[in-house]
Amino acid sequence: MNQNSVRSTGRRQVAPAASKFDQRREAILDAATHVMAQKGVRGTTLTLVANELGLASRGVSYYFQHKEEIAAACYRRSIERMEGLVTAALAHETTEEALRAFVRNFFEIHRQVQVGEARPTIGFEEMRTLKDPETDKAFVGMYRKVRSIFQAGDVPAFDRPERSARAHMLLSQVFWSGLWLPRYHPDDYGYIADRMADVLLGGIAAGKVPAQAPPIVIAQDEASGPDFLGAATQLINDDGYRGASVSKICARLGVTKGSFYHRIDAKDELVEQCFARTWAILREAQVLADQATKTSLANLYVQARAMVHGQVTGEHPLLRTSALAAVPEAIRPALFAGFDRITNRYASVVSNGLVDGSIRPVDVPVAAQMISGAINAAVELRFWVPQITAATAETLYLKPLFEGMLRRPK
Repeated sequence: MNQNSVRSTGRRQVAPAASKFDQRREAILDAATHVMAQKGVRGTTLTLVANELGLASRGVSYYFQHKEEIAAACYRRSIERMEGLVTAALAHETTEEALRAFVRNFFEIHRQVQVGEARPTIGFEEMRTLKDPETDKAFVGMYRKVRSIFQAGDVPAFDRPERSARAHMLLSQVFWSGLWLPRYHPDDYGYIADRMADVLLGGIAAGKVPAQAPPIVIAQDEASGPDFLGAATQLINDDGYRGASVSKICARLGVTKGSFYHRIDAKDELVEQCFARTWAILREAQVLADQATKTSLANLYVQARAMVHGQVTGEHPLLRTSALAAVPEAIRPALFAGFDRITNRYASVVSNGLVDGSIRPVDVPVAAQMISGAINAAVELRFWVPQITAATAETLYLKPLFEGMLRRPK
């Protein structure tokens, strides 16, 4: 959120009016934010942004020379806004108050955007694909501020990996909410924020996670030939939908393009198959958990643990929802529906847990979305906790979601 300097009038502080240049620049960033939400970073062009404003292309290129520059400006504007939310949260006396304030302030910004009281903000799911050092540096600075929430003296003395994993969980949950929060009325965003904060602070479990929760093993893909879908999933997660070219996929597997096109006709078909593969893995985990566990808490935990394990080790990479922003708009509804089916199943198990007593009283839809969000973001743990392993991910990342972010799992 841009902060203008203020001038004194003797009795009160008044922000000077923005210049016409600044007003037009902000309007361009608003339009670019909207286009990026529809087309993704790589699908955004200066012409599309200009069309959004009813301008000729040169009306945008006067302010921004290329699309990467305008994308970076959109991200940095949103990062600045996030930093303001963290700074306001850190002014609270206790860590619990700071965490609650951060979540509530984030949801309040979304409410203001929905009702037209604030400028639009962009999600950060595709930011890494931009590969802009200054934007990355700004995001890391904001992330470190969020990490400092878990450094106060009124909570256990978390070490750096513990703080880093918790900061990633917190940011991932509020970012993930951008997918499902619009299903609620804007007047209810404050209520939903409190429900999310309640899960973050109190966890999902009515107590601790089962000490002897049985492992579930996802079957390896038995199809013969190169694992095009696994390689494509990893590349799309790292470089975005348009950055994961057929050439890169084939180079990673050491095969020819002919081999690729023998199996897959077109790239749009590829991404649909990658999503189908992701849902199949998640669904298999749900079925196996039903067979292996006796309580709803154990059911959810072994699923989440298996999925986080597969993300950290790379054994079963799952396609991140960031790919949804760049796929053709015609196929998006079906793709969103696939994720909804998985999350709705989590919600059913959470409801069962309220009955069998293994899950504490929580908002069922919110808790289900938070489980999905944690799994979706696990692939990026390696960026924030470089030495992360499957075992440490369970302790540093997953258990805090189930047992409470301000407690140290034992």
